Amino acid sequence: MNKGGQTEKARSELITFPVTSAPQSYTRCHGPTQGHPLSTIRRFHNTSLTYVQADPLRFLFLIFMEIMPVPNNNNTNLIMTNKMKKAPSGEHQSPGPSGKTGTAMKWVGGATAILSLIFGIYQLTNLVSGYRERHRRTAELLAAGKLQQGGRDFSSAWTTFEEAAHILNEDPEVRTARENLAMAWLEDVHLGGRQETFTDIANKVTPVLIVGTTKANGSRIIVGTTKANGSRKADLLAHLGWADFLRTRDGVAGLDPEQRYRQSLEVDPHNPYAHAMWGHWILWNRGKIEDARTHFAGALAGTRGRDYVRTLQLAALWNVQSEEPELELIRVANDMRQKNENIDSATRENIWFIYYSHFIADPGGASIERLISALPPAEQLATFRWLFGGADFDDSKRLSRDYYLAMLEEAAGQRAEALRTFQAVRLKLPTNATWWMRKGIDAGIKRLSAAPRT
Repeated sequence: MNKGGQTEKARSELITFPVTSAPQSYTRCHGPTQGHPLSTIRRFHNTSLTYVQADPLRFLFLIFMEIMPVPNNNNTNLIMTNKMKKAPSGEHQSPGPSGKTGTAMKWVGGATAILSLIFGIYQLTNLVSGYRERHRRTAELLAAGKLQQGGRDFSSAWTTFEEAAHILNEDPEVRTARENLAMAWLEDVHLGGRQETFTDIANKVTPVLIVGTTKANGSRIIVGTTKANGSRKADLLAHLGWADFLRTRDGVAGLDPEQRYRQSLEVDPHNPYAHAMWGHWILWNRGKIEDARTHFAGALAGTRGRDYVRTLQLAALWNVQSEEPELELIRVANDMRQKNENIDSATRENIWFIYYSHFIADPGGASIERLISALPPAEQLATFRWLFGGADFDDSKRLSRDYYLAMLEEAAGQRAEALRTFQAVRLKLPTNATWWMRKGIDAGIKRLSAAPRT
């Protein structure tokens, strides 16, 4: 086959290249006349990346054959001659460019087009490869950061998510992960042995929360979008208020966490975090129990964040260290029992101390009466048994528990059970027992041994 036949075969191969079917427009036959080399490239601008990537060298070769000059079947020279036109009289007629010059120019144009295509494919391949690598690396960092967060290593998780943000700063998943970490860190902030302060941590996470209020959407587990609204924004605003509260613990003046809580509730009137944190703020400043109770009730009206709300409520009441909040703490424990919620061991110890301090302060007097009247007697008896019935106490503490139990049984109208409990404790009471317990037990046995009043 002559050279012209080989070129036509290559041209036909280009047209019917079978990788991922080329567009039908490529299957039409092309005449031997060649246009500008860029017209060949334009015919392939819709070719898929898969078509190019399947065999790029072969693809480029076939494009090269497409733009080559094609000899005729008679193997004649393709010399583009210009017919001599008659020049005006008196003027010299210049010959046009030879066919060889035209062919050379076409080769130069073709080579330029091919180099441009190679560069474009190279750039596109790098772009796609870089995009995939950035997303792969970001996914790894997010997974690692979430594991660190789950282990409460918040500082390391923050560093990991910062690295992810440097790669894909505007990625919604990265932004949401950083916001969630910021809120979790503020909720469970512990300084430990580091030289870090509450203010250091608050200052670190606050910028992320502020930006989040303009971009977040939905609840905490929903990936943010470009506009902030709903409970997501309310969550972020509430935690900004909590960050301000933590700064006040370091002595920073001029901050008003209540303002952030109010803003949060304006966005979402039922937001559990704003209600719980506001209730905590009221008790922190020795405000009214009734006001704090209202906010905690609002926080517990739904199911979201319930464990955290309870933790904040129990801590806020215990921190006040006065009688009314202590009695309120027993009421909260009763509510938790009725709703089948778990209570932590530290809170059990705190409530135990409340019973101990009231009984030792005024055995058989007004202090015990106020304690017993904090709840309906039957409910308080059930809550006491729920808290301490299965506790693994030592002998001394076990006798105290049974003494308190006998008093609650008597208050609940269970006179026979209370008398038996008093008598059992009296038998086990050591000679060196505290005077107030001995006095209370003897008084109880005397009361219950007498005939009941009619």
